[in-house]
Amino acid sequence: MTLILPKGLDLKAIEKQFPPQFPAYKTDKLAYILHAIATIPVYNKNIKLHDDYVPLSSKILEGLVDNYKPHINYAIERGIIEVNTDKNYLSGVYCKHYRFTVPYRDLSGTYELIDVCLIRKLKEYQRKQKTDNKNYDYLNRWFNPNLKIDYDLVQDFLKEEFFFKENFVNLRDYSFVKNKHKCPYQQYEYSKLSAQFLHSGQFRFKVDGLVYRYHTSLTNMRGIIRNALTYDGKQLVAVDISNSQPYLSLLLLDVHFWERFYQILAEKQKSAKKKIASRMTILACFYINLLKK
Repeated sequence: MTLILPKGLDLKAIEKQFPPQFPAYKTDKLAYILHAIATIPVYNKNIKLHDDYVPLSSKILEGLVDNYKPHINYAIERGIIEVNTDKNYLSGVYCKHYRFTVPYRDLSGTYELIDVCLIRKLKEYQRKQKTDNKNYDYLNRWFNPNLKIDYDLVQDFLKEEFFFKENFVNLRDYSFVKNKHKCPYQQYEYSKLSAQFLHSGQFRFKVDGLVYRYHTSLTNMRGIIRNALTYDGKQLVAVDISNSQPYLSLLLLDVHFWERFYQILAEKQKSAKKKIASRMTILACFYINLLKK
C-alpha cells in the first residue's frame, strides 16, 4: 500500500538520529498520519483550511493508530509538521489543525506501507466506507477501469499553470472566503495528487452524513482538470442545471412519482425478513393519501 509523503522526508534517518522516546513507536504509523495530512484536502475540496492547516479527526485516527498522539508530537518536535495554536481545540466540535513545515511542502514523495496490522485496519475502514455507500451503487459503478485521465496532459498543464501563477500575482485565483489569493503551489500539489489518484485507480466516494452530499474523486477534482477525463475512450462533458433544486423538487408534486415510490417501498417491505415501520414509510403513506384527496 503506497502512501503520499513529502519529498526528501527520510523517516528512518530521523529516527536514527533522534530515537523516539515512547513505547510502541512505528514508522508506518507516523507515515500514515503524515499521509492523512497530505491527502485530506485532496479527498474533500470543501474542507475548511485555516492558513493551510489541515484538520485531523482524532475519532478516525484512534481507530487506525491507537497511540497517534505521541506520534504527532514526535513529528512536531522533529520539525516535520506544526500545529495551529490560533485555532482552539474543542472535543467533538473542532479538530486540531496541522500543516507541513516549509522544508516538507513538496508532496511528491511516496512511502510503502508494510505493517500488516495497519494495512488490515485501513482495508477494513475502506470496506466499511463501501458498505455505507452500497445504496449508491448506481453512481459508484461508474468508477471502474473505463474511467481514465490523460495524466501526462494534466502534468504538463499544471506545471505551466503553476509557472504563470507563481510569477504573475494577477493570474492567481482569489478566495473571497479567506479574502486573499490562493497559494499557487498548494493548488499545484493538490491538483496533481487528485489526478494521480484517479490515474492509479484509487477511486474514493463518500456520502456526507450531514447533508448527504455525494463526494467522489470527480467532485473533489478541479473543474479544469476534468477536461482530461474520458470514459470508455469517450470525452466527458459537464452539465450544470441552473436552479436545479427547485426544478427537481417539482417531482414532489407529481402523483405518479409517489405512486412509484410507494410501489418500490412495498416491494422492499415484502422482501424484508421483518416488516419495515420507519418514519419514511409513515411519511410516504401520508403524502400518498394527501395526494389522493
